[in-house]
Amino acid sequence: PQLKEAARIICEELCLVSWASSMVDVEYYSFRDEQSPLVLLCGFGGSHLDDLQPAIEHWTEKGFGVLAFGPARLGREDMLDLIHAKLLELSRGRSVFAHLFSDGGFGFARALLSMWDESWRKQQTQEDPHLALKCIICDGAGLLPHEDVPIDPTDESPVEPLQPEATGNSEALKQMTFTALAFFTGCGLNMLMNFGACQAFHEEPANSFGKTLVESANSGQLAGKLSSAPRGPLLGIWRLLREVPVLLIASKGD
Repeated sequence: PQLKEAARIICEELCLVSWASSMVDVEYYSFRDEQSPLVLLCGFGGSHLDDLQPAIEHWTEKGFGVLAFGPARLGREDMLDLIHAKLLELSRGRSVFAHLFSDGGFGFARALLSMWDESWRKQQTQEDPHLALKCIICDGAGLLPHEDVPIDPTDESPVEPLQPEATGNSEALKQMTFTALAFFTGCGLNMLMNFGACQAFHEEPANSFGKTLVESANSGQLAGKLSSAPRGPLLGIWRLLREVPVLLIASKGD
């Protein structure tokens, strides 16, 4: 029993870490000139900064400055503070583009844009995000089904959509468990391989991680690890999002 409990704890920690395989690392690529825009590049859940290199090269070849990062769970608040401070510094007099990947990138980008909007409203920066932010590129969608909610333009304090609770043996719990199992299996394997811990999923420690993950899913504990992930406000910044052109790139999987 003690070994099983230890395996469960280690598995849960690996799940948290695997949200961003490059942890809280942030990479900055400088501008070509004073007129070059800034790109906020928000990676997908489970991504490593190496996974973002094609997108980084796409923007830097055009002379854009780039802030690239993954949606870390551990150290998330400190990471957001660091990126926000750098954003306020680099965005002075420049256009800003947000390029985000999937739901992980969208949730993290929303938190960052909310911080920028709040700083402007508190007059802590002169860069109005409503004017500086020129485009949002959603690469791989990013909006969860429960977030498709009606908005009342006269409501000054809209209530954020909550992740629907899944209890008992409901179909919602089964679906969330299936999604969480697929997500963490992929993220965990990607992380272990990125750090050279294994070369394939059937090797250790990936094999033990996968077995413990399945046990966690069967016990009904895994769904909450995914549904409880912090996400930035949606309705709190809907006016900002409404004013910005959005390019949506989606596959059949999205």
